[in-house]
Amino acid sequence: MNFPRDVRNQYVLTGAATPDGATVQKAKHVNPATGEKFSLGIKIFDTHKIEDINSFSKQLQEAESFDHQNIVKVHCYFKTGDQLWVVMSPPGIPIRSIIRSYFQQGLPEKDVAYILKETLKALHYMHDKKNAACENLGAGCVNLDDECRVKIGISSITQDHRNNNVVTVPEFVADYGEGKDKATDTLMLGFLALELFYGEIPSCDEFMLSVADEFGETQPLRKNIGGLSSCFSTSTSTVERRRRRRRMPAELTEVVVACLCRDAEARPTTNLLMKYRLFQKVSSGSRLLMKFRLFRKRFSGT
Repeated sequence: MNFPRDVRNQYVLTGAATPDGATVQKAKHVNPATGEKFSLGIKIFDTHKIEDINSFSKQLQEAESFDHQNIVKVHCYFKTGDQLWVVMSPPGIPIRSIIRSYFQQGLPEKDVAYILKETLKALHYMHDKKNAACENLGAGCVNLDDECRVKIGISSITQDHRNNNVVTVPEFVADYGEGKDKATDTLMLGFLALELFYGEIPSCDEFMLSVADEFGETQPLRKNIGGLSSCFSTSTSTVERRRRRRRMPAELTEVVVACLCRDAEARPTTNLLMKYRLFQKVSSGSRLLMKFRLFRKRFSGT
């Protein structure tokens, strides 16, 4: 159906949709003709805090044209007072919130593969069908909806960088400005994989230790991802924590190393990534679904 613009009183906000203070609100649209109610999400922006309103409006126009099962659907947007309301399908809960609540040591391997593949489908649609880039990708921007479907959220599309440190590193902002935006999306997919598997982005040394069994001598790997150290965690881990660090499986390592190549032109396209062994047989893990339902029930209070 068509959702009305500039008719604020037809949208009833019912509370925050995320536990981390985000400006996405749960909402319902009341159809005045039938009285039917539709569940929605509304992201509310303070127009005074938008640096370039023209560029921002272009991004929203582009987002409104996206129609893919792995992207939160933007129905419409409108200005009301000093606020800009973006009306969308229910965005779900950020995967980062689920990781921090239940999977501090990282998600099971099959769930990592599932989330990455579904995210990759969205990126491929944006790159190949829309000639567009996401420009912001992290576990705080990738959501699970009520059916455990993976969806890239509006915070990615509108470049809300607060929950993702990688894209704010100066050299990668420059990459976007030089027309390497799709390759930089691939880079951030690699860091998303790290956060999903480890529960956080590790230090560069920790990552090297984790994949040492796969690579043996890590010098070739260091050469491949040279210059990326500023994107890894800067915290110094204890020896005990390093011993506790999970060993990354070979098929996941293969994907991560390909994505984290410092040479943007050498990174695989989304189409090539889909052919990697990790993504050939992927299904949603029941453990993740069970934990997610528990999380949603606890958070909603129902």
